[in-house]
Amino acid sequence: MVFFPDLKTVHTGDLFIWGKRSDGSTLSPFMDYGNGGSGLEWTATLDGVLELDFDTVIPGHGPVLTKDEVRTFRDRMQTLQDRMRAAIDGGATRDNIVSRVETTDLDWPFRPAALQAFYDEVIAAQ
Repeated sequence: MVFFPDLKTVHTGDLFIWGKRSDGSTLSPFMDYGNGGSGLEWTATLDGVLELDFDTVIPGHGPVLTKDEVRTFRDRMQTLQDRMRAAIDGGATRDNIVSRVETTDLDWPFRPAALQAFYDEVIAAQ
């Protein structure tokens, strides 16, 4: 992430993405576990970004946006975390987590492998 205080602009790279692919499908967050990424830390990292004084954000993918869209993205990530924890507390397993965590209202098409990897991270953190 790069902050340009004089311009009140942040460039988030892939920490924050928004928009549609060329085929019209919605971009969804990519938890890059292979390179040290963390779904659990994502919300806290975005909280740090939101503490900065900016109006404009240049995401890793998608159009130039505002601080409000970063906040919306952050809140969706928190909702996903809350739902994942609730499903696990309710007895969800890695094999059935995809059917136990609702994501359609988040407007993000998560791949089953992404939700399973996030499940693994949440279990390991308990």
